[in-house]
Amino acid sequence: MAGDTLLVGQVADMLPSEGTYALFKEPSECRRRANAPECNTELIKDVGTALKALQIKDKDLPSHIVQNWHYACTTKEGGSPYYDLCYFFYYWLGTQVKEKMTENYDFKYAMEGAYHHLKSTNCDNKCTNIYRDISDAFFKKSKELFDYNYNYKILTQGGSSNKCSLYEKLSTTLAKARDEYSWLGRICGSEDSSNSYCAKFQGGNGGWEYQEPNALAEVPCEEEDTFEDDTEDDLDEDDLDEEDDEDDVEKKEDKLTATEEQELKSSGLGKEYGYLGDSRETDCVSYNSYPLESIKEKVESVLGSNHISEDYAEKIVTAWCFAHWKKEARSSADSDWCYYFYYWLGTKVWERVMDKNEFFTTMDQIYQHLRGSNTDGKCNHMYKKIKKSDFKRMEKIFDYYKDHQLIKHELNKYGNDNHCKLAYSKYLKEALKAYEKIKSKCPEGGTTHPYCNDFNTKYKQQLYDELQQLAKCKVVDDATKPTNLVAHGPQPDVKDMGPKPPSEPELRVTEQSATLDHGRGGGGGHTTATATDDSGVVPGVTSALGVVAVPFITFLLYKVSIQL
Repeated sequence: MAGDTLLVGQVADMLPSEGTYALFKEPSECRRRANAPECNTELIKDVGTALKALQIKDKDLPSHIVQNWHYACTTKEGGSPYYDLCYFFYYWLGTQVKEKMTENYDFKYAMEGAYHHLKSTNCDNKCTNIYRDISDAFFKKSKELFDYNYNYKILTQGGSSNKCSLYEKLSTTLAKARDEYSWLGRICGSEDSSNSYCAKFQGGNGGWEYQEPNALAEVPCEEEDTFEDDTEDDLDEDDLDEEDDEDDVEKKEDKLTATEEQELKSSGLGKEYGYLGDSRETDCVSYNSYPLESIKEKVESVLGSNHISEDYAEKIVTAWCFAHWKKEARSSADSDWCYYFYYWLGTKVWERVMDKNEFFTTMDQIYQHLRGSNTDGKCNHMYKKIKKSDFKRMEKIFDYYKDHQLIKHELNKYGNDNHCKLAYSKYLKEALKAYEKIKSKCPEGGTTHPYCNDFNTKYKQQLYDELQQLAKCKVVDDATKPTNLVAHGPQPDVKDMGPKPPSEPELRVTEQSATLDHGRGGGGGHTTATATDDSGVVPGVTSALGVVAVPFITFLLYKVSIQL
């Protein structure tokens, strides 16, 4: 078959998994070697009959299946303990079946049909229908997790010579892989799930392919940003120097884990991002009957041209509507909700674009469609020309600026000795690092970049001294936390904790938002609770689960009632 000598990780610009799947794309012709095992005419005919029963009419597919099956069965491990072609064949075949079967057939039944005649042949590696009882949704998500973990293993253990570009490419798939891992864990943890995949996922007898996706600890090289267009908003030559990003390469233990990120969200940090992630079509009705469908099609086009799933388009548009409904059309185009939307959208794009220059061009194209021709009162594209690294720094600065009162209160739970939990220590150190880097790049009077203007006027001095002190907090665990949680320090001022969430008396819970929702702050559905105290203040409490709201309600000392 074509590409027999192709080795894992030696395909230019391809991740290791992509290079392996490429082996299955173009099998050789069988016309002159009908007696070869991989060209067994009877077996090809039998597989073709099984596919026709599934109403799969691709005339070349039966031959491709048999050839690829034989190749996977007879090829020994290739230079890596993670290189198992039977798994790759399974996911290749499943993808073919999913794409070509009609909606009338169940995926499990279709895969059994495709494998039925193959199992009667000799196979050195005993390739089988690995997960014979999983649905197409399970298949898709397990493949995403398998591919990411395989790529991670190969790249981090010296299996590729082109690491610079591949590290960056793999990093754009991390958020998606973590979303799928969370989904699989949630479903496999339910009482009615006992399929063959879950048995390995949860049973402790699974391998690397079932592990939680890890972020790459470091990038082995850093390329320069280049900007082709020459406008007044272009970055200065000095800003193209990426050397200053080298100190942003953090050790793995210094990064927030998924569990620690969830801990911060559960305390109420970044709750506004959760509201944006849980937006829905009715928010566009509330926002002056915004033309959801027509704008969604335009955003889909932008996403598709930049290699981002078009499925995210509707969530982007409804989040835009929600932000404008919250800020109200008559308010400023740079209101807090515009910043929340900017960072919410930017994070999604940042995690998924492969080229650095794609980041700001993709963002700008999306904003052009969202804003349309009548831009009065609509959110601005905050920083049109900003590097990906500086975007993340400004995001951390903004988040701390909006949540600093809540953070101080959380630290006060441990007394007045500047103690904190590990998640807060990491968060504060990241924020301080971002502050110091942007401060060095934005001397007053030295640049006119919009993000520098914001930094110097909004953030530079107001909270810097406070952040320096808080970032020195000593890490403690729950066992050392004082029992009197509210005796130390002032209570957070509600107005300083950002705009209120929606005040309508309802409980919103979405079973599973689009994958786009899970990257940051909105790990699922959002809950809107109404609460009143003696002063008539109506705060909002957000959570994916009711239990998450409990500590948040406790520290606010409000009497909360959730109206269903």
